[in-house]
Amino acid sequence: MIDLDLQPARPPVPRARRTRRWRVFFLIALLLTVGAAAPPGDPMVQVLAAGGTAAAGFELGPSELFTATFGQNPQNEAGVRRYDLSTGAQRWATPVPHIVQALTYDPQAGVVLARAGDDPRMTVLDASDGTALWHLSRGSTWALTVTGGHVLLRTDASATRSVLVLTDARTGKPVWRRDINPRTDVYDDAARDRIVLVELSGRVTTLRFTDGSELGQGEVGSYSTVDVAGDRLYVTTPAMLAAYRMPDLTLVWKVPSASAGIVNECGPVVCVSSELGVRGLDAADGELRWSLPQWRAASRRVDGAVVVQTSDGEPDFAEIDPATGTVLRRLGEVWSDPRLRMRLDTVIPRRIWVQLVDPADNSPHTVGAIDTDAAYGCEVSLPYLACPTAAGPTGVFRLPIA
Repeated sequence: MIDLDLQPARPPVPRARRTRRWRVFFLIALLLTVGAAAPPGDPMVQVLAAGGTAAAGFELGPSELFTATFGQNPQNEAGVRRYDLSTGAQRWATPVPHIVQALTYDPQAGVVLARAGDDPRMTVLDASDGTALWHLSRGSTWALTVTGGHVLLRTDASATRSVLVLTDARTGKPVWRRDINPRTDVYDDAARDRIVLVELSGRVTTLRFTDGSELGQGEVGSYSTVDVAGDRLYVTTPAMLAAYRMPDLTLVWKVPSASAGIVNECGPVVCVSSELGVRGLDAADGELRWSLPQWRAASRRVDGAVVVQTSDGEPDFAEIDPATGTVLRRLGEVWSDPRLRMRLDTVIPRRIWVQLVDPADNSPHTVGAIDTDAAYGCEVSLPYLACPTAAGPTGVFRLPIA
């Protein structure tokens, strides 16, 4: 996945209304002819073709690639391997006693978490030698996130009690635990050292990620959806949209709203995406600044640019000025990375052209091509790009970036 912020699958929460977390991932390619590209620069170089068949899952690190492959019984076993990108050599291979469809690498702890997308079973491996450090096999326990040397687990113990446990990533030993209402959505944001708990009743509690201490709590009442973005909690009801400052839930503003939408921070405005289009609300007071009914989603890239997309038919993308909503440039189908674009050849099936964007003038330069059936499955950790290939093996390519 492109944004490298992979979130492990969350357990279903038995509730009539569910909060929604939404992220836009701009994948695949820019549908233009190859001849329209700027002159190519230095070529990218393939450094690895991992495995003879397609991987069940893979994770690209700064200098390593981890892959998962099916075992003799693809329903209940797998193998995990590590390859070093500097040499292209396999360093280790470890069998895992359950299906693996997702890998998450935590370089701080030096561990790899191997799990299935919809199965709570998981195994934590030592990233350096593949040793299995600990397992999780309880059907009621799920890994919510793996980061900063910790794994955040949720156990639904009964109809009236759930438990959050932060564990040490290498040992599995608890750091802290807290009982929560089963009808609670958990928003984990380790980058801000916090966890936000939103109960169906409207009670909101913010915890410190590292030690579980309570930072603040309050009530938002009945709601349709809740979004956490930056230091704010956005609450939508059938009649209004309200912004609360966390952790004390101080009301910042409240405005009438005709429809529920997905809320993202977009610099000077708050982007609200719904079936009515994308609206930009002033971040300070909630006043409507612009409306783009022809677009259906908005997201802020890591470089600060705001990109909108359509959702009907062939996807289309454009970069906009967040202050005014003015379309600055049409992007077509573009991988939303400030330095990298991938373009689908209009003649050769499955051919993806890889381009680097010159930051000086924003012009793309073709550096190579990949034959793949799933460009949306690529991962990037500059200067490396990893993609499934049409031939089967996972290919890793070094991009000509200093």
